[in-house]
Amino acid sequence: MPRGLKLLGPAPAAMAKRAGRYHAQLLLEARERAPLHRTLTEWLPDVEGIKSPRDLRWSLDVDPLDLF
Repeated sequence: MPRGLKLLGPAPAAMAKRAGRYHAQLLLEARERAPLHRTLTEWLPDVEGIKSPRDLRWSLDVDPLDLF
C-alpha cells in the first residue's frame, strides 16, 4: 500500500442485502488525490483481469456522495 493511503474493508455495505443481492464495499482513503488516482490507475487493470463468477458485479466510485 503506498504511503498516505488507507485501505478499509472489505465490509458489508450499510444495506448489506438489497433486491436479493449482497453488497459490500472496499474503501481506499487518502489525504491527497494524486496518490489515490495513481494507485487506482495501477490497480484497475489487475482488478479487471480477475476471473470472477458471472453474477458478481463491481463498480468504482471516486468521491462518492454516500456509501449506499
